[in-house]
Amino acid sequence: MSTKAAQRTPILSDPPVSPEIMTKARGYFDRYGWPKRGSAILVALSGGPDSVCVLHVLLALAKERKWRIAAGHVNYRLRGEESDSDEDFCRALCRERGIEFFRLRPSHAQKGGGFNLQSWARQIRYDFLEKIATREGFVWIAVGHHLGDRAETVAAAVLDAAGTFALSGIPPVRGRIIRPLFDCSPEEIRESLNSGRISYRMDRSNVTKAYQRNRIRQETIPSWAKGNPSIVGGLARLGEQLWRQQSYMQAQVTRVLKRAVIAENAQRITLDASRIAHADVSLDPFMLRELAGRLGLSIAPTSATVERFSRLRETHGSDHVEQGRLSIVRSKGRIAVSVQKRVRRGIDAKSVAVRDSFASKRKWQFKTEVVTEASPDQFDDRRQVFLDLDRVHLPVQLRPVAAGDRYRPLGLGGTKKLFDVLADHNVPVFERRMVPVLTDAAGILWPVGQPIAERVKITKKTRRILRVAVQNL
Repeated sequence: MSTKAAQRTPILSDPPVSPEIMTKARGYFDRYGWPKRGSAILVALSGGPDSVCVLHVLLALAKERKWRIAAGHVNYRLRGEESDSDEDFCRALCRERGIEFFRLRPSHAQKGGGFNLQSWARQIRYDFLEKIATREGFVWIAVGHHLGDRAETVAAAVLDAAGTFALSGIPPVRGRIIRPLFDCSPEEIRESLNSGRISYRMDRSNVTKAYQRNRIRQETIPSWAKGNPSIVGGLARLGEQLWRQQSYMQAQVTRVLKRAVIAENAQRITLDASRIAHADVSLDPFMLRELAGRLGLSIAPTSATVERFSRLRETHGSDHVEQGRLSIVRSKGRIAVSVQKRVRRGIDAKSVAVRDSFASKRKWQFKTEVVTEASPDQFDDRRQVFLDLDRVHLPVQLRPVAAGDRYRPLGLGGTKKLFDVLADHNVPVFERRMVPVLTDAAGILWPVGQPIAERVKITKKTRRILRVAVQNL
């Protein structure tokens, strides 16, 4: 929905935010590129201080750049009247500034929690912004990520031992997403708004310690700051440095593959093995990620996969590497990278019945069914989960926690020890080995009561869904 408003963005007489904020925003655009004169920019407006600040920064710059500014807001109605008040605030702010206001109220959002719901909400938000941008002709989407967000993202990657891809943190630009407050601290943002008497909303969920990001903000980083008062800036710089290095590595991969690709379609990429045999091994993780991405797969290559791929491309014989649905085969001087189809057509619930190998006096009972749709309000994590059936590698089994168990929980950038996941969710140490773990041939699907594996989450491409419900928890 859009409110009626003038297409031309009104000009503010003076910058409504502090000169320091404006200087840092200009510095961001100087480094990463300015939107062209007359560009249309959609602001992701939640009503919080960061998004309100972004809106006012861009409105101030619109005078000299002739930009068209508008705002998009998603009301999930997860906090009842408080969520509706946020929407009312954002609408009133846009009306006051004379700009277009686009709003979405997802029909299935209900008060609840869980990693599934959070992931769904994030996807809904970005899908909505992309849809509005495409439909209404916005070239850029501006979000309010700042210095603190960057530091927290890198800190989370360090704590999760998630690897260099995750350590690069929040990129300054991603597709049409721009982040004008990239170099601003949250304290600077709030101080600027307060001194300019600019109103904003506060979300109470940002202070609860139920979420890892909040614990990092309130406990981890302040603890690290005792040893290094500049830790926030240092973590943010580390992420940016790694992002720049990865951008360079990605450019090298693109150059190598441009010479090596013999044939390419949606299901398979065929490479001339001799063209990549002598590429530096440091490119291998980036090459794997690029190849998977071209096939529509989003994976973070494991160290074992990278090592096997390095041997495969350097050998003169035949070999085979797999990770999830990604399959890489070398034969007769060529390398075929393809998407595997592991699930048979016509599969039914009986085919995916849970095989119980959990040695316990307690008899676990599960119900499985194959469905074609699921509402986010059904997502639970404690009693039932919905998995992308085409990403499940049969058979499905139930077993106890095993030493060394690792998996990638939904929403995380890398793998994590299962014992650490259980500790984060306050499972007592004497109960952790009694947690039933649902697995398939590729590893952990769902530690019952905990987040599902990222690899089997439901996406826009999901066609068949496996519902698994525990009946005696």
